[in-house]
Amino acid sequence: MEDLVKKCLNRMDTISTNWFIGHATNDPILLKMWCMVSKQADKKHQSIGIDSRMSPPVIKFNPNFVNAVSNEVLETVMVIECFKLLLKHATGRIQKPLEISGLASQITIDELLKKEFLKIVGVKENMPMAKDFKLPEESYKEHYHKLLLENFDETQKSLDTMYGKPDESEEDGDGEGQGE
Repeated sequence: MEDLVKKCLNRMDTISTNWFIGHATNDPILLKMWCMVSKQADKKHQSIGIDSRMSPPVIKFNPNFVNAVSNEVLETVMVIECFKLLLKHATGRIQKPLEISGLASQITIDELLKKEFLKIVGVKENMPMAKDFKLPEESYKEHYHKLLLENFDETQKSLDTMYGKPDESEEDGDGEGQGE
């Protein structure tokens, strides 16, 4: 497991470094945001997400997810998390329950980025979009939070369909919402 975590961290470091020195976009802001937070392996996360219970927030990642996706998909997810940090989505606008707040944040950012990111093969499967939850497109986080909470059972069914049901043996009740 330790070797897989190191491999994942190296892969993410390579991608983030390319945002500044090896990439056509030459984007130092993304690199700075990514370097500002620590990264922790966490098999409870489905992909990569922000844990905002700490200051500064921590990026938690599932090594199996990082290892399984293409560089293009991994970079897309990393960019989305950087946008959340830049917009203070996770750290400045937390609502209860945390899982719904994280999902509302994820959907809000994904809606902003969807025009370009959905062109990348494999991205759609890892980006919860408003229409996946029968929500209006291009709304705002607090509106999504309210609607997701009002339809909690339907939200859970949609999540189970997208990601599969969580393994109850690994749940301990204190996990952070995906993408928080």
